[in-house]
Amino acid sequence: MPWEARAAVLQSEYDIQVSDRTLRSWCSKLMKKNAVAKEGGSSYWKTFYRDGTKIQTVVSKAESDRYYARRSELVAELFKENIASGMKREPALKEAWKSAYELLWGEFHCCYYCCKGFLVPAFSDDEIMREIVELTQNIARKEIKA
Repeated sequence: MPWEARAAVLQSEYDIQVSDRTLRSWCSKLMKKNAVAKEGGSSYWKTFYRDGTKIQTVVSKAESDRYYARRSELVAELFKENIASGMKREPALKEAWKSAYELLWGEFHCCYYCCKGFLVPAFSDDEIMREIVELTQNIARKEIKA
């Protein structure tokens, strides 16, 4: 699930207000401590705008396959053009990806991507897990008082 959608679920289901940026930051810190790990499976999502509102919705892998195939074609084509124009390899590839996403948005009017879930490892450091629980309880107490 995209970070913005995760933040929306926390708000609607648990009345916890947190930004997607904060969630990303915390997750990154927890991964560095091996307190959480990315799970093997992915869910596929699509982001688009309807009447000026950003919509994020889960889709099937099959629906996103055409987009990914087209993205691969465009990146290869644009990379080749950039190299032919004299660009060095790394900037040529970076520019190819950037241009491909812009072209794909014009073609599909949306962006497809996959999101991995997270698991708490079975043998993670007990001290880290106790600290996470304690911090969560402290945050919850502060929100109840507010």
